[in-house]
Amino acid sequence: MKGAYSIKNRMFDNPNENYGICTFNSEYNGTKLYALAAPSTLPDVRRANSADCFEFLFKEFNIQEGSHLINCTSQIYCTYQHVRALGLSIKYNVVFDTIGFPFYLNEIEASNESSLSKPVNYLQEIKGTIDAIFDFIQEF
Repeated sequence: MKGAYSIKNRMFDNPNENYGICTFNSEYNGTKLYALAAPSTLPDVRRANSADCFEFLFKEFNIQEGSHLINCTSQIYCTYQHVRALGLSIKYNVVFDTIGFPFYLNEIEASNESSLSKPVNYLQEIKGTIDAIFDFIQEF
């Protein structure tokens, strides 16, 4: 696995300001692959959320109008993150798709007692999605 990726990161005293970009050295059908950990836009209040991550992506990578992006996330976050991305799709005039993989494909998550697949986690994501839809309607 050595040499399969490179990492650019910054570490700060406040961990909510930290960020990292993992660039994979191989492509999938000619498509570049990255993994991001974004800084919070409100680091003294909270850790980064999906909106912070998407804004960081657009600023850090200078995404061009008309670009096609795919966000791959855990299935539980898929709907919320996609709704948050809709506004950015309009703002930056890009095609933004979100796909989710089922938690049971992640052996660590599936065997973890504190996994994110409990009813309370789904209720939280449903509430977050409703909030995101409301925010989207207010803005657009």
